[in-house]
Amino acid sequence: MTTKDIRILGLTLQPVANFRAEPHAKSTGLYAALDRRFSVVGVVQPELPPIEDYFNKLRHMHPDRVEWRARIDLDPWAFKRRTVIAEQQLQNWHGQYDLIMQLHTLVAPGFLSPDRVYVL
Repeated sequence: MTTKDIRILGLTLQPVANFRAEPHAKSTGLYAALDRRFSVVGVVQPELPPIEDYFNKLRHMHPDRVEWRARIDLDPWAFKRRTVIAEQQLQNWHGQYDLIMQLHTLVAPGFLSPDRVYVL
């Protein structure tokens, strides 16, 4: 087995699907570097549906934009919803990856199980 035989699936909230075409864009460099040495088979990006995202933003409205952003991102309900969405997306990739490479901690890598290997 060579390092290219290791299949990595990315998990992030950042838009990095174009990491091969734009390896210098924000947050894409990691996946581009991994893909040079291993095989990055895809990237899962669990996003809240637009209506849920909108209500989450409304619920945490704050005059300080930095504080508002933190409240939106760190909301426990949103974390759980993104985790459920991540699980649904990860199930679509079942058997097609060896390792999940998670870039941020605003979501769990699906429902944890012994056969799901991941790294933060």
